[in-house]
Amino acid sequence: MNTRALAVASLVFLAGCGGGSSTPAPIGPVPTPLPTATPAPGTAKLTIGVPRSTSSAQRAPRAGSVATSLVVTIKTVDGQPPTSAQAPVNPQTIPLSTATGGNCTTSPSGETCTVTIYAPPGQVTYQFDVFDASNNKLATTTATYTITPGTTPNLTASVNGLVASVVVTAPTLNAGTSFAGPITVQAFDAGGTLIVGSTPYANPFTLTDNDSTGATSISDGTQSGPTITVGGPNDVVNLSYTGTADDPFTITIAIPNKPTTTTAVQTTNSAITLSGTTNDTLKPSDPNFNQPTLFFTTIPSTQQFGAAQAGWGFPGHAFALALDVATCGSGASAVVTVVPVNSFTFGVTSKTAGICKGIVTGGPPAHPVSATVWFSVSASQIIVN
Repeated sequence: MNTRALAVASLVFLAGCGGGSSTPAPIGPVPTPLPTATPAPGTAKLTIGVPRSTSSAQRAPRAGSVATSLVVTIKTVDGQPPTSAQAPVNPQTIPLSTATGGNCTTSPSGETCTVTIYAPPGQVTYQFDVFDASNNKLATTTATYTITPGTTPNLTASVNGLVASVVVTAPTLNAGTSFAGPITVQAFDAGGTLIVGSTPYANPFTLTDNDSTGATSISDGTQSGPTITVGGPNDVVNLSYTGTADDPFTITIAIPNKPTTTTAVQTTNSAITLSGTTNDTLKPSDPNFNQPTLFFTTIPSTQQFGAAQAGWGFPGHAFALALDVATCGSGASAVVTVVPVNSFTFGVTSKTAGICKGIVTGGPPAHPVSATVWFSVSASQIIVN
C-alpha cells in the first residue's frame, strides 16, 4: 500500500469528521436593520385672549396699531429645555388676523385668536408674546399645562397687556362742593391701543396724589393714600375732595422702567364776600368810594365784620386781615386796631380819625383770594374822666 496516499486520505477524513462545535459558513449577506422613524411632534389648539380695544374711539392720541403675530416659546418640558424633536421650531411665530377667514375674532373685551402650537407630552411651560407690525411687544404671559401623550388638547390662555402710557382724566374741583367718585384711568400699549378686559396688566403702575393740603385723596379698592397701584383695566380709581378751597395739583403716573408723567387736576375758587360793611357813597374823591367800608363816628368804638368764601373760613383755614401801614398808621397814630374774633369774623376798634385800608385774605394756600375793606373814622376822640 502506498504510504503517501494513505496519509492524505486520513487528513481528508479527519477534516470531514470534526467535532460538533464547529460553526457552519454563513449563507449569503447579513441584512442592514431599517432606521426607526422619528415620531411627529405633538400639537395643541390654543385659544388666546388679547386684551386690546377694537374701537377707534378708544385709542391713544396717536393711531392704534394692529396685533399681527403671536410668538410661542416653549420654556421647559418636565423642567428641562425642549428638544428639537419636541419643538422643531422654538420660538414659533404665528401670524394673527381679524380679517374674514382669519384666526382672530373681536369683541368689546378684545380679540380672541385660535392657533395651533407644538405640544409635547409632559408638563410644558410656555411664554406667549403678542407683537404688532412694528415689532412692539403688546402683551405677554406664561402658562403651564400638563399634556397627555397621544392627545391634541384644547388649551386656553389670556395675555397681560403691557402698559406703555397712561391717560388720567379728573373733573374740575369746585371749592365749597365736596366730591367723591371715580376718575378715568386709561392704559395704552406700545401700539397706542387701549388695554381692556379683566386680565391684569403685565406691568402695574402707580398713581400719586401730589396735593399737599390734605383736601384730596385717591383710592383703588382696599388701597388708599397718596400713592396707589393700578393692577388692571377693571380697577376703579376714586378721587375724594373735602370741598376746602384748594390749589390746582397734579397726579403723577409711574410705569415701571419708563419716565414718570403728570396729569393736572384743576380747581375753582370763589371770591370773598364781606358782611357788616357798607359801600361808601358820600364823597367820590374818597379812596374808599363805592367800596366796602366800616364807618366809625366815635373814638374809641368797636364793630365787627365778617368774611365768607366757599371752602374757607373755619378752624385751620381762617381768614387773615392785614392793615395798610401807609393809610392805617401804626402805634399811637393807628387809625384802627383789629382782633380776630373767630375764623371768619374780625373785631375793629377805632383809634384815630382817618380812612384806612385793609386786605382780607382767604384760600387757597398757594394762590389765595383777597378782598379790600376800608375803615372810615370821622369822629373826634372822646375822653372819659
